[in-house]
Amino acid sequence: MYPDEEFGRQLNEKQEWWAQALEREREHRRQLEKEIAIWRQEEIKWRAKAKRWLAVTALLAIAIIGCAFGWGMTSAQLSDARQEIAHWETVYHSGGLPTHFSTLQELRTWLYQDDTDIHPEHLTPGDLDCDDYALTLQKHALQDGYIVSAQVVDSDGDGLLDHAINTAVIGNEVYSIEPQTDAVDLLCRFD
Repeated sequence: MYPDEEFGRQLNEKQEWWAQALEREREHRRQLEKEIAIWRQEEIKWRAKAKRWLAVTALLAIAIIGCAFGWGMTSAQLSDARQEIAHWETVYHSGGLPTHFSTLQELRTWLYQDDTDIHPEHLTPGDLDCDDYALTLQKHALQDGYIVSAQVVDSDGDGLLDHAINTAVIGNEVYSIEPQTDAVDLLCRFD
């Protein structure tokens, strides 16, 4: 074989390899674009559900304020309720919807910074119990843009629901939070 023929063959092989590599990259890009489109559709659905949830919450708050007039709510309590409604209207219109914690460290850091375990708000000393702490922690999480649930559990195995805790979802894991001590334990995994 002459050197020119060998060079031509090598050049053709390289051009074929590059053409195949380019086609693989194009196929990969098409797959990524499909996945991105699916993710965007899911995000749109999730945001629509969240906006409906916030709208219902705002309507309930408005209904509570209406009922409060009938029950003789004080002006300070009414002012607090109005501030709460204004806050949720701002959240609703800003699109800043609450999210789950991304990592366990993010949850632990937030719990460390939150003072519910030390100073539950709007509660009279001596009247505090577990549900007051759990509901206050849930409220603080929502105010900071996080999703934390409050639930009642059977703590001693007697079949009676007797203790309030919180739960947080991180990826496929659900963690229980003891709101009075900020103790976090893995509760279960979804998958």
